[in-house]
Amino acid sequence: MLRFDIDREEFIAKYFEKQPFLQRKALSKEFSWATIDDVINRGDGATNFIKLVSPGRNEEFDFFEDYFDGVLKRRRLIKEKVYDYMSRGATLIIGRLDVVSTPVADLARVISQYLCARTTVNGYASFGGSAATKVHCDPHDVFAVQLLGKKRWEVFHPASPLPVKRARGGGAEEPGPLAMSVLLEAGDVLYIPRGWYHNVTPVEGCETIHAAVGLNVPTFLDYIDWLSRGFMAQHACMRQGLVPGAWSPQALNAAAEAVAAMIKDEGLLRRFIVDETRLPPAPSSVNLAAGVSKLPPPISDLALIYLNPPERALREGSNLSVEMLEVLGVLRDQALGWCAFLDIHSRLSERSRESLTASIWQLAHLDVITLRDASVT
Repeated sequence: MLRFDIDREEFIAKYFEKQPFLQRKALSKEFSWATIDDVINRGDGATNFIKLVSPGRNEEFDFFEDYFDGVLKRRRLIKEKVYDYMSRGATLIIGRLDVVSTPVADLARVISQYLCARTTVNGYASFGGSAATKVHCDPHDVFAVQLLGKKRWEVFHPASPLPVKRARGGGAEEPGPLAMSVLLEAGDVLYIPRGWYHNVTPVEGCETIHAAVGLNVPTFLDYIDWLSRGFMAQHACMRQGLVPGAWSPQALNAAAEAVAAMIKDEGLLRRFIVDETRLPPAPSSVNLAAGVSKLPPPISDLALIYLNPPERALREGSNLSVEMLEVLGVLRDQALGWCAFLDIHSRLSERSRESLTASIWQLAHLDVITLRDASVT
């Protein structure tokens, strides 16, 4: 699915919030327009998760129509308009692509596991044409995953370091000098740190689909906010009312010392990081044949097996057999938390294929792991 040549520790030390990082051919899975078609065909226009952007204007509501399906009033795309707009250079933008596409959700989960951060994904698709956005920076880190075709990225140094959404003032800023100009091809991944400006341009006459995986990373500002919603209230000096004449320099110093002590408390900081970076349970796929049948289906050698967030595995630990724990051990050894069934069988060669198959299906039934593409042997 998705692999990086460097481990998490090296990435954090050299690149995280410091400079862009390019990984060629990181994505092994091939994507096609069928991925986007499936999202559109399964969606409902009422969700407003699809936009069409043309140079200079947003035509978001110009390609839907209402219709009655015999029971409900619904909305659908006017395909002819979509085809026409995109043939003239418009870009199709799909918000929260990770929610409506299982393959995209899987690659987002790999990035989440890699950096222990929550993610959201937007998708951008076009057949050439003009850029969908102007030169801009984001208040969050982004992994741009090129799913199909090519796209030109220019990345510029930040005007000011590490912007956040709630910062006041500052006004409009100009990007710094050019840091990188690169043509992303299918399978390539580009990391853009928070605050680094970028200009993204389709290649004329070349189809392109890319997923922008945004990281939701907590900051020290969030840490202070977290402290203020709980631990600060435990100190009487922090609960003192503030009206003109009701405070003194001594009271201010006492509050400052209490806040400083809490901020410096490494135990509280670790607790905050654990709370804020805990990944939500992965959405599990329903497989009635495996869940109801006493004989689980065979698993193909190339079936992908993902380790779900670790707290789920620990919570279910008392119900797991020795063989199940061995499977989890193999998955934990993987830097990105996933591997193919063939890899597990090779590592646990003393276990029979039938026994491993049963254990893996049981782990999937418990939502400790997620199993993909296991229906064909």
